[in-house]
Amino acid sequence: MGNRNFCPLCSVRLDDPDIERCPKCRVLLSEEWKRRERYEAQLLKKSGTVQGPFHPVLGLKCPACGEEVEILAIQVEEFTVNGENIGNGPAGPLFAPNRGIVAFQAWRCRKDHRLFSSFDVEWSELCPNCMTRNSMYGKLVRSCSACKTMVPVDFYRTEDPIKLMETRGWVYAPDLEK
Repeated sequence: MGNRNFCPLCSVRLDDPDIERCPKCRVLLSEEWKRRERYEAQLLKKSGTVQGPFHPVLGLKCPACGEEVEILAIQVEEFTVNGENIGNGPAGPLFAPNRGIVAFQAWRCRKDHRLFSSFDVEWSELCPNCMTRNSMYGKLVRSCSACKTMVPVDFYRTEDPIKLMETRGWVYAPDLEK
């Protein structure tokens, strides 16, 4: 249920939440709240299963529930992994950030489990101050051309892309591409 301090149609602030009509759009608030509650209940019901056309791949099943699966377009997720602390800045401690861009083959089942099979990951070291991409300055240090911050290469960390994807609700299913 939404906040009754705002009109559900035009979002104007209601000084008295018990008034009959909205002072701006003049909608009958009790009916609009009922309509909105029905709409939210309908969305909740629809979120339980896949809506729209579903084109299953014959012979493949979801490893989580056993339902048929559908292949989707290749998708991309972006992650930032903090490395070691390099010092303190105006907003607190600064860590050596490493951006991982994961391109993967997405799948879904009829119960809308999010699956992925093959993937490719690309890591790029970022400046801890301005979050722009660093460049190599010799073999031991990365340097930011914008703010001149230097970070030792050993301070950057990477993580397993499968574990990163699982934190976002994706399930690794390499058997789907056999």
